[in-house]
Amino acid sequence: MTAKNIILFITDQWRWDTLNQPGHPCKLPHLQAFRDEATNHVNAFTSVPLCTPARGSLFTGKWPHQTGTMDNVQGSSFYPQGKLHPSHKTYMERLQEAGYDVSFIGKWHLGAGTLSDRGIDAQLSDGGSEPLIPANDLEFATPRKTPFYGTITKGTHMDEKRVMAGIEKLESLSASGKPFCLIVSLPGPHFPHHVPAEWVGMYDDLPDDYMPENFVPQFTEAGKPQAQGAHYWPCQDTRGLDQQDWRRTAQHYFGFCSFIDDLFGRFRREMTALGLDETTSLAFTADHGEMLGAHGWFDKGPFFYEEVMRIPMLIREAGQGGRCRQRRVRGLP
Repeated sequence: MTAKNIILFITDQWRWDTLNQPGHPCKLPHLQAFRDEATNHVNAFTSVPLCTPARGSLFTGKWPHQTGTMDNVQGSSFYPQGKLHPSHKTYMERLQEAGYDVSFIGKWHLGAGTLSDRGIDAQLSDGGSEPLIPANDLEFATPRKTPFYGTITKGTHMDEKRVMAGIEKLESLSASGKPFCLIVSLPGPHFPHHVPAEWVGMYDDLPDDYMPENFVPQFTEAGKPQAQGAHYWPCQDTRGLDQQDWRRTAQHYFGFCSFIDDLFGRFRREMTALGLDETTSLAFTADHGEMLGAHGWFDKGPFFYEEVMRIPMLIREAGQGGRCRQRRVRGLP
C-alpha cells in the first residue's frame, strides 16, 4: 500500500462558529468550499484553551498533564525553560522514522529551536531559528488600539509570507518522490489583530451598534470561579473598551479570518494544480478559540466556554469525493 501524504494547516485562536453557525457574518468562501468536500468534525474540542498545552496535545496525542506543558512557554514553568521534553515524541518524528519527508512552517510554541533539535525541517518558525514574534515593517492607519485592532496600510503580513513559503515547500516535497508531511502553522487570527486594510474593509457593513454575543461588563457576573475575577495579562482587561472598540475588534478579527481564508484558498489551489488531491490528506484546524467579548472577555483564559474550547476541524482524506460528512470527535485516551 502506497503511503499517503499529510498536510496540516493549523491556525491560532480560531472560533468554531465562524465556519459552523448559520448566518455568521464571517466571510470564508474558500474554507466553506473545503468544508463541502471534507469531513466536518462538528464536535471537536481543544484539550485546553491555551496555545502551548493545546499544541503539545495536538502534536503528541497526550494530555497536558502527561507532557508537563501546563502553561505557555513564556512562563518557563516546565522542562527546562518552557520546552517540550524530548522524551515526548511527536507524530512528525514518527513519520520521519517511517520514511516521510517532514517540514514545519510557522508557529511552534513548544520551545525555541526544539523542532530543529528533533531533526525536523523548520522554516519561519520559533521551532527553528526565528523568534516567536518576529519584527515587521508594517504601517498602520488610525485609530489603532493594539492588541485589539490595527489596520495595515503598508507591508506584508507574516502569515502571508508563511503560506507562500508553504506553497514553495509543497512544490519541492511533491517532486521528491517520497511521502511527505507538511505543517503550515499560522499565528493568526490570534491577537494582535493587525489586518490588511482590504480585509478590514470587508466588514464595514457590520452594524454600527454591534456588540458581541453573550456580552456583559467584565467581572460583573455573579457565581463565577475565583480564577475569573481578574485578568491574567494586560490585554485581557477589557474594562477600557467602549462599544465602538468592540465593533472594531470584531471587524478586525473577522477580517483576519477572511485574510487567512484567502491564503488557505491559494494553498488549496496549488495542491490541486500539483495533482496531489488523490494522494494527500489535508486538515484544517486550530489550537483553541477566542472569547471576542463573550462574558466581557478578550483572548482566552482559565475557563471552558464554548467560544474557546470548541474548534473547527475539517479533514479531507486523500481521494475523498466532494461530499461533506459530519462526525463527532473522540477524546484523547
